[in-house]
Amino acid sequence: MSGLIIIIYFILGIILFLGNNFIIDKYNISKTQGIILSLLYILLLGGIFHPYKAFSGDVFIILIFYMIIDIVHTTYILGEDFFSKGRLNYHLILIVLGYLLNAYFINQVETIFLSSEQLKVIIWLIIIIGLYKFISTNKIFNNKFTTNSKLEDNEIRIQYTKYKNKYNLKYEDKDLELLIYSIMIINNKNRNNLLRWIDDKIYEFSGKSRKLSIMLIDSDKAISDLEGIDIVYKKLIEIKKKNKSIITIVNKYDKDNSDKIIYVYNTLKDFLK
Repeated sequence: MSGLIIIIYFILGIILFLGNNFIIDKYNISKTQGIILSLLYILLLGGIFHPYKAFSGDVFIILIFYMIIDIVHTTYILGEDFFSKGRLNYHLILIVLGYLLNAYFINQVETIFLSSEQLKVIIWLIIIIGLYKFISTNKIFNNKFTTNSKLEDNEIRIQYTKYKNKYNLKYEDKDLELLIYSIMIINNKNRNNLLRWIDDKIYEFSGKSRKLSIMLIDSDKAISDLEGIDIVYKKLIEIKKKNKSIITIVNKYDKDNSDKIIYVYNTLKDFLK
């Protein structure tokens, strides 16, 4: 390692020290946040100078200079005991993490920064997530549900016929089977096909629990519509063991949408007489 590189490391250590102190004073960040920012600084430098292995190969040394500068500043300028302020552990953790980042990532990859193809994928994901949040927040594509409209009654019948043909449920308890169709119709009002498709894609990307299938079940694993329907039917069976009334069952299952579900259920009952 040349003397010039050591001088550059030292100067960059001063910049890190000044930058961190400014951010800490202005935004009162935690030690964990300070460590993350320092590591990002090292990663950025490692990416910029990645073609120059003589520089990027030991870029974590900047963190050692950062600690030395902090010791001098705390001890000789502020007149405080550096070791009594708990800063030593902070710097040791930072140096160890910086070394690991340097040795097992920066020095092991061909490029630090994303390629144009990788950036394109991320940009599209950001666009999709942004559209999803906009649509969800503003309830675009969600029609207002009114219980006194004849048009709504016709829509309920049309939706029931569509789901009946699609899923053709054959459950033993016909009341609960009809209730499931009613729940489907309300769920589709609350989360239409487009929003459910976006939910599926976000789950595939993030792996985090979301409301999946037409039954809108919170799940941390992928489930199909039929799997969701079966889960709900079993849940309704358990509720019915203690509560025979359909109104009570619906309230136990989904209190927030109970009035709408019951209205759809009663409409379908009349329709199927």
